[in-house]
Amino acid sequence: MSALPGMGTAKTATVRDVLLGSQARYLPQGKIIHGAAARDPGNTGYLDILRAGLVMGKITATGAYRPSIYGITDAALADAGTACSSVAATWTEVARDVGSAVSGTFKFTGPPVTGGTVRTMTATYSGLAGTLATITALGQAEIQTITFGTGGAGSFQLSFRAAGAEAAQITGTQDAATAAEGTNTAAAFTSLGNVGTSNCTASWNGTSVLTLTFGGTLSGPQDLIEVQNNTLNNGTNGAVPVIAARTQTGVDGRFVSGSLVQPTDGAEAPLTVLSDRYGKKVTDDDGADIDIQYPDVLMDAILDASKVVNYSSMAAGVQTWLKLQLKASALLAFSDDF
Repeated sequence: MSALPGMGTAKTATVRDVLLGSQARYLPQGKIIHGAAARDPGNTGYLDILRAGLVMGKITATGAYRPSIYGITDAALADAGTACSSVAATWTEVARDVGSAVSGTFKFTGPPVTGGTVRTMTATYSGLAGTLATITALGQAEIQTITFGTGGAGSFQLSFRAAGAEAAQITGTQDAATAAEGTNTAAAFTSLGNVGTSNCTASWNGTSVLTLTFGGTLSGPQDLIEVQNNTLNNGTNGAVPVIAARTQTGVDGRFVSGSLVQPTDGAEAPLTVLSDRYGKKVTDDDGADIDIQYPDVLMDAILDASKVVNYSSMAAGVQTWLKLQLKASALLAFSDDF
C-alpha cells in the first residue's frame, strides 16, 4: 500500500540581511545563475540554497553567475607544499564541480606571507579526501649562475639586492690554479646578511661555474646578481669575464592560512555579493540543477561584513583584496570600513 499524503519533515530557514539600510542599487535586467556550478558548501544540509552574503563571479564562457569561492584554507601552504588544508566541504564541492576527486584544477588567491601581495595561482590536484587536497607544488626555485672565464686570476665583486632591500656585496678572488676559490665565494655569498645559508644553496662545479639556488624567505623571483669591478686577467688575452645569468625564474608558491580556494572558469574574479535575504535555490523539486533568474545583481550598497560568507575566516590581506575588488566592480562598501 502506498503512503498517503501527509506532513513532511520540518525544515527551518534563517533570514539573512546582508545589507545595512534599505538603500541599494541593482544591475538593470539582471543576470542568470548557472545552477550546475552553484552550491553553498557552508550551508550544511541545504547546499543547493545560496545564502545571502555569498561572493559571486561571472563565468567567462557563458556570462552566467556562480559563487566565486569554494572555501578558505585553514593552514599555510609552503613553497614546496603538496598538501592543502580546508574544511572537508570545500574539497567535496571542488570534486563535485570539476567532476573528479582524483584530478583537476582550482585556484588559490592570497599572499605568500602576511603583508605580502595577494595574487592568484592555479593548482593541479591529484586527490581530494577529507580536509586535504593533494596538489603539485606551486613553487619553483630561482636559480642563478656565476661563470668565471677560463684562465682568469684577480678580484671581483658580487652585489645582490633582496626583496627591494639595499644590495649587499662581497669581494672575491679567483685563480685558475686554485679551484677552491669558487667554494670560498659560495660561502661568502650565502653568508651575506640579506641572503643566509637557509635561503640559498650554493654549489661549485670545481672549475668555472657557481650555481645559486634560492628558497626560504627568498622564494620566488629575485633580482639578478650584479658583477662589479671585474679585474680578472689571464695574462695573455686580457680581461676574462665573470658573468651572472638566470637559468630558472623563481615562482613563490607559498600561501598564508586564510587564502581563497576558487574555481577556474572566470568566476574567481569577485563581482558582487548575493543579497536575497531568503536565499536562491538552484535545483528543482526533484533535485535537478536549474539555471535561475538573478534580477537583483547588487551594484551599490553597504554590506554587513559579518554576513558576507567566508569573510571572517579570510586572512587580513585577503579581506582587503576582496574589498578592493568589490568596490571597483560594484561600489560595495563593508561595515568594518567605518
